[in-house]
Amino acid sequence: MMMATVETMRAKLPVRMLAITLLVGFTLIQIVLHWPLLSQAGKYTYQLLSLMARDSQRYVTETQLLGEMTWRLHKYELNFNHQTCKSQVMVKKKVAWLTAMVNDDFVVPAIALSYLLKKLSCYQDRIVMVSTGVSQAAQAALKQAGYKIEVVQPMDCDYMDKLKGRKPTGKGILGTHTRLQAWNLTQWDTLVYLDADFLPLSNMDELFTRSSGLSAPYCSRPGIADPCFNAGLLVFHPHREVFQGLMDHWSKASDYSCPNDQILLWHYFADNDQWDPLPYGYDVRRMIYFPMKAYHFACCLRPKPWHYPQVPNRHDAFYYDGPIDDIDDFAMVWWRSFYRAVDEFHLDEWWTGAQKSLAKYRSNRSGL
Repeated sequence: MMMATVETMRAKLPVRMLAITLLVGFTLIQIVLHWPLLSQAGKYTYQLLSLMARDSQRYVTETQLLGEMTWRLHKYELNFNHQTCKSQVMVKKKVAWLTAMVNDDFVVPAIALSYLLKKLSCYQDRIVMVSTGVSQAAQAALKQAGYKIEVVQPMDCDYMDKLKGRKPTGKGILGTHTRLQAWNLTQWDTLVYLDADFLPLSNMDELFTRSSGLSAPYCSRPGIADPCFNAGLLVFHPHREVFQGLMDHWSKASDYSCPNDQILLWHYFADNDQWDPLPYGYDVRRMIYFPMKAYHFACCLRPKPWHYPQVPNRHDAFYYDGPIDDIDDFAMVWWRSFYRAVDEFHLDEWWTGAQKSLAKYRSNRSGL
C-alpha cells in the first residue's frame, strides 16, 4: 500500500511542477504589466521607512524650534512687558506674589525670582514669609529686592510633635509646613505662592483671576495619570478658617505619620472638590515640555543652578542667547536672570558674602 502511495505521488509530481511553472510565469507577466505601479509602491515603502528612521530627529528639530520660540518670547516679555501692562485690564483686588523660607538657603533663588516677577508681571507686590532662621543680612537683601517681609513661625514635623507634647523626631523637610500660614495673610484677596526655585518664563498674571479654593498644577504632563498636584505653585484666597482647618487636618494626620504640606493640601482641597487644576506648563519639572510658562528646579535630576560645581561667570551668563531645548539651558537662563537681579537691586556687596556660603556648601557636598 505504501508503494502505491509513493507511485501516486510520483505521478502527481509533473502536474505540480507544471502548476508552479504556470504560477511563476503568471506572476512574471503581472510584474511586467504592472511594473510602474509596483515600482511606485516600492518607492512609497522606501519613503515610509525613511520617515520612520528620521522620526527621532524630527522630534529633536521640533523641540529646538519650540525652544527658540520660548526663548525669544521670554526675552521679548522681559524687555517690553511694562508697556503691555499699560493696556492690560487689572483685577480690582489686592493681590500679590508670595514665597517663603526658614533659613538662608533659598535667599539666592528668591532674589532671581523677584527680578523675574518685577519684569514679567504687571502686579508688583511681592511678599516673602521668613522665620527667625533667616539672617538679618538676608532679610535686608530680600527687602532691597522688593519683597515685603512677613516674619512667621517655622513649622514642620518637629513643630507638630512639640505642639502635641511628643518628642521631636526630626522627620520630614525642615520648615516645609511654614507656608500654611499664608492663609493668615487676610489683608490680601488673592495670593500666588511660588517656591523660590521657580523660573518664570512669561507673564502669568492670569493666575490672579482664578476663583476656586485652591489652584495648583498637575503633578504630571498630559498622558500620565497621577492623582496629585505640585504645591510649588498655589493660587488661593487667604482665610483664617481655612488655616485652622488645615492645622486641624494636620494635627489628626500626625497621630499616624508626618504628611508633608503638599499631601495635606491635596487631601484638604482635592478631597473636597476644591482643587482647580492648572496646566502642567505652569510648573514644568525635570524635563523639556512645551508649552511652558515656568520651569521649576525641583529635585532631583540636576543640582539647583546655584549649587552647580562650576557656575558661569557674569559675562557668559549675561550674553547667553538661548535657545531653551535642553535641561541644562535652564541653569544658564537662571544665572542670566540672577546676575541681572544683582545689578538691578544693587546687591553686589551682599552677593560677595553669599558666594562664600555657596562655596562652602559646594565644598561640603564634594566631600560626601
